[in-house]
Amino acid sequence: MAKKHVLTFVSTDPVSKLERFAEEVSNYYHLDDTYFGNVIICLDTLRGYCQKGYREESWELTIHVRSAREGLVFSILDRGGVISASMVPECISVDLLDREGGEFLFTLGTLSDYFRANTATREVELVFSTHSMHRELSLKRAELLKEYFQSDLVIKKM
Repeated sequence: MAKKHVLTFVSTDPVSKLERFAEEVSNYYHLDDTYFGNVIICLDTLRGYCQKGYREESWELTIHVRSAREGLVFSILDRGGVISASMVPECISVDLLDREGGEFLFTLGTLSDYFRANTATREVELVFSTHSMHRELSLKRAELLKEYFQSDLVIKKM
């Protein structure tokens, strides 16, 4: 059974708690540096948006991570409502930058492969299509093995 990755992050927590969580998830799922960087920036963007939206009030985010057919899914729940499923745009474009909270939405939408709302759970979901990364790597390795076995390489004993 897969390990459950859940983080409860509150307004008083240091950013290093998010970083440790991202590293744990990254190591568990063998993410490459690009995906790791995108995950870190998205999580920090969520934190920053909550700090700005709640001002001096306390807040709490719950982040669940699971592996699904489409990739690695980060489900984010903000019980206070600054971040909500209703704010997820239908499409990501530079036009978002002209509206309130647009930079936040644009960042999440461009750094994740899918940015969607789960209205049933009131969560915002960020999906990183890591499976295709592993598929490409396995195809490359298969091609290299094929090339190796078809080569005229001679190994001599010394």
